[in-house]
Amino acid sequence: MIVVGDGCTDDSGDVVASFCDPRLRWVNLPVNSGSQSAPNNHGATLARGEYIAYLGHDDVWYPTHLETVLRVARQSEADIVHSVGVMYGPPGAGVLSTTGIFANGQFGRRDFGVPSAMFLRRALLSRIGPWGDPAALVYPADVEFEQRAFAAGARFAATNELTVFKFNAAWRRDSYRHRMDAEQRAMIGRIRSGVDFRQTELVEVIRSYVANKAVTVEIGRPMEPGAYARRNSLYKGTAAEDLQLRRLEAAERFTLDAQLQSFDLYEPEWGENLGTFRWTGPATGSHLCFPIARSSGLCLRMHICLHLQNDLARDIWLSCDGVRLESTVEESADHGWLLSAVVPACGAKEPLHLILHTARTIRPFDLEINEDRRWLGVAVNWIEFEPLNVPLKSGG
Repeated sequence: MIVVGDGCTDDSGDVVASFCDPRLRWVNLPVNSGSQSAPNNHGATLARGEYIAYLGHDDVWYPTHLETVLRVARQSEADIVHSVGVMYGPPGAGVLSTTGIFANGQFGRRDFGVPSAMFLRRALLSRIGPWGDPAALVYPADVEFEQRAFAAGARFAATNELTVFKFNAAWRRDSYRHRMDAEQRAMIGRIRSGVDFRQTELVEVIRSYVANKAVTVEIGRPMEPGAYARRNSLYKGTAAEDLQLRRLEAAERFTLDAQLQSFDLYEPEWGENLGTFRWTGPATGSHLCFPIARSSGLCLRMHICLHLQNDLARDIWLSCDGVRLESTVEESADHGWLLSAVVPACGAKEPLHLILHTARTIRPFDLEINEDRRWLGVAVNWIEFEPLNVPLKSGG
């Protein structure tokens, strides 16, 4: 087992050494590359076996994973074997999707699978080359790698057995900054209980598809070289957003158009008498970031034009730095609602990060409002900030 650190600065090397097992090898790259490509390529140069299996640090294998993929690889003589994996959306989103199950029963031109569910012949790397540099790719590195393998005539096979659990870091805002691992620890605890829960887990995946929450794993549109890698790094918190922090001297209003989109917010919309707005959801916590220095406290006002909550004043709230902000909600003069709160001062030279929480998300379809089957929370027009030493202006 080769454990490759991507310029790790934590105790990963000590953890590997604690096993006192010569079969485990720790290598730490001198510079963080910010992508799986460099560690994957470095590990491959050290590998000596006939096959290579990848395990990303944010994923978990079921104990029978290697046994299963190796058996299928030998039976099928495939170059790449895919195991079935469950992909978990962020907490509160209720999103569960699958990887390793292909629409036509076999790997096709539009398919790809996550690396932790991938098992390949090492000789394939000599045929198609190493993992690509994400900064030069128009697709994510794992998508581009399998596209090259498919174009080169590689043989694919599937285990059709669930052995991978993926907690995608790129689906969890600032997961690297906060070094989140609670979900992985919980999954390992379930495995160690000795109860095979995989059938139950697959039923939950089906439920997610029935509820219109699942994400289809397929190749998306090409973007500018490096754009996919940049977007993922921003969301994970490994790259600084190009935000010029400024101290507010007067009230300033922000729309949500520029906010990163994942499971926090839907695309901007426009409605007559509503203006431009964005719905929160399907997650019950929506991350918002603003280029505001917090050298002093700020008054905040958020304008909500639509909501599906039972009691807006009770069911919606904001948090900052992990602390819930005291807030009030009242009807506004323009037929919406205003949520008001105070954001405390902070000396850190970082953008202002807020999380907008809703008690639930629900589909308008279930309320018989219309045919919209998206899971929605509240629709926000804008957020306004004003220094505490300047009184808030009345009206919209």
